[in-house]
Amino acid sequence: MLLCLGATSLLSSCATLFSGRRADVVVYSDVPQRVSIRTNVTSYDSVALPCVVQVDRRHLRDSVFVSSSRYSHSAIVPESKLNPMIFVNLLHDGLGILVDLATGSSHEPKQLAYFTTSTPKMSGDRVERVSMQEQVDQMVNTIKYPAFYRHEVGGAFGLGSRIWNNTYYDDLEKKMMTEYHMEYDHMCFYLGGYSLGGHYYYHLNRRWAVGMLAGMSVERQDFFLPKDAPGGHPVFSYPGSIFSSSLYVMPAAKFSIYTFPNMTVYAKGGLGMQRVTVYYDGDDSSHRQFERSRWQWAGQLSGGMEFGRGHLRSFVEIGAGSEGVFRVGISGHFGH
Repeated sequence: MLLCLGATSLLSSCATLFSGRRADVVVYSDVPQRVSIRTNVTSYDSVALPCVVQVDRRHLRDSVFVSSSRYSHSAIVPESKLNPMIFVNLLHDGLGILVDLATGSSHEPKQLAYFTTSTPKMSGDRVERVSMQEQVDQMVNTIKYPAFYRHEVGGAFGLGSRIWNNTYYDDLEKKMMTEYHMEYDHMCFYLGGYSLGGHYYYHLNRRWAVGMLAGMSVERQDFFLPKDAPGGHPVFSYPGSIFSSSLYVMPAAKFSIYTFPNMTVYAKGGLGMQRVTVYYDGDDSSHRQFERSRWQWAGQLSGGMEFGRGHLRSFVEIGAGSEGVFRVGISGHFGH
């Protein structure tokens, strides 16, 4: 039990999972040079300023020391502020806050770039000072955001897909119960509505992307004929199921709401068409019964979280529509 509680707390500790125990910061100066840097995580020898170094989130008040042969450098103290990811734990059970506090992930550096003053050790040395702000801004962006790629291709498996306005499916359910005296079989275990689908997005910028959703979804309802049912029907004497399958394609748009270094929160929506086929499949029948197909509207509206910052990422979504209520998948990102 303690093991399960520990695993649950660790998995629900959002700041630890998404931010990690270490944080990246940029160290820079106004004098181009190679220096040695020592943090509470590791040492960096002969690196050019500006550069990205790692610090331990548990000890953000520890100094970062910079040294070189020609200059004396002021030490840097990152200091800390509360990591907003810690509040996501409140959406779960709150236990993850304790893990985040223990790992130090509950805090983050007060800023992402720190300036070290460079003073010549020899008073007569001439110093040529330059602005490194453009390079610093680029490095800060690499810390704040996942790498930006124009193209995104992915696939996912979803549960709880729903084919809206599926009147023939509803009518067939009523027909099974009223004309053939069948009842819902709630003892049969199956996935219910599920979907398999893929997507392509072209990212216009870090916020907006447009593309296409395509795939298939299936709904299913099992029936059985009770022993005390009046009469009966020879074709439907055994358990069977109503299936509703669709092939859908939808133009879609995706909007990135908030971006963490290793996670992006987004919303997406799509509206298109689907080819829906409804039929009854009895266990004692070798062919489909009451089959009918037609075209109708397809749609999906979801919110999701994408994890990772490189070419290959994973995502989870919650929404409603042809793709399902809950989806998990992977996506590949490429092209600048």
